[in-house]
Amino acid sequence: MSALAIIQGGPKGHPHAPLWYGSNPVEPIGNKSSISVKDAKLIEKVSLEAIFDQIIAAKATEVVIVNHGDGSGLAMPLQDGSTAGAQREVMFSFGADVSREETGIGGAKMKTPIKSDKAVADLTRLTEAQVKALRAKMKQVQALKIQHVAFRACSMGLHEDTLQAFRIVFGAASVSAPKEFDSYGTFRPSIGGDLDGWTKSKRKRGFQISIEGQVAFGTKPTDSPIVYDIESRAPDESTFTAWVKKHITDAEWKTKGVVFHGIKLLHPASPTSQTVAFIRDDSFVSRLVYYAG
Repeated sequence: MSALAIIQGGPKGHPHAPLWYGSNPVEPIGNKSSISVKDAKLIEKVSLEAIFDQIIAAKATEVVIVNHGDGSGLAMPLQDGSTAGAQREVMFSFGADVSREETGIGGAKMKTPIKSDKAVADLTRLTEAQVKALRAKMKQVQALKIQHVAFRACSMGLHEDTLQAFRIVFGAASVSAPKEFDSYGTFRPSIGGDLDGWTKSKRKRGFQISIEGQVAFGTKPTDSPIVYDIESRAPDESTFTAWVKKHITDAEWKTKGVVFHGIKLLHPASPTSQTVAFIRDDSFVSRLVYYAG
C-alpha cells in the first residue's frame, strides 16, 4: 500500500511525525500488514473537514492520521471553529446518512437508522447546511473505497465501537489504532562508560531505566500529559547504532539525533522494564488494534 499521512500541526501538534515518515515510510498496521507513506501533510488547524479535503485532493486510498485522541475518538472539531468534536457518538450519527446493515459488537448484524441532517445538526450544534456540506465530502471520501485508515491517536484502539464508527464514516475496508500512548519524538544518547553509575544517577532523578546489552534507555514524566523526557546511554556509537537499528530505524542519527515513533507504555511491568515500545518491536505491533468490521 502507498499512504497519505495527515498530521496535526499547531502548538500542540506532532512536529516530529513529518520527520519520521520522511525517512521511515513503512508503518505496521496490525493483522501482519503494513502500509508505506508516500506523502505527508501537516495541517495547522486540523478538523474532520480538513482531513476529508486532503484525502479528496490526493485521491488517497490508504491514509495515516496522526492526531491527539482517546478511546472515544479524535481530539478535533468537525469543522474549523465548531465546538462539536469527532467522537464516537457524533461519528455514528454523522455516518448514518443512509440505512445500512452493519456488523455490531460481538458479530451481531444490525440495521443502522437514518439520521437526518437536522438530527445531526441538533447533536453537533452545526447548521443543517453545514452538516449537508460535510456529509457531501464524506460521500466523496467513501467513493474512493479506502483500503485502510491508520489512526495514530493515543488509546483510540481501546474501544471497538469507536473504530467501527470511524470505519463507517471513512468507508474504509479496515482501520487500526493504538491501545496506549502513541508518540513521536527525538533524542540523543550520552556516549561513555560507567553504565551502572549513570543509571543509578538517572533513576535517582526519577527516570525509569531499562538496559539491553550495553545500552540504557529511560523516560520520566513531565508536567505535560503529552510530553515525557528521555535519557539514553551507550559505551560507543557503534553499539548504540546497532540498538537503534534493532528497535527503531536504519536512518543515520549522529547529526540530528534519533527520530522515533513508539508507544509509551502506561504500565511497565517493573521499574527496570521497557517504557517505550518502538516501531520495530513486537510490543509495538501487539498494542495496535486492527478492525475490519
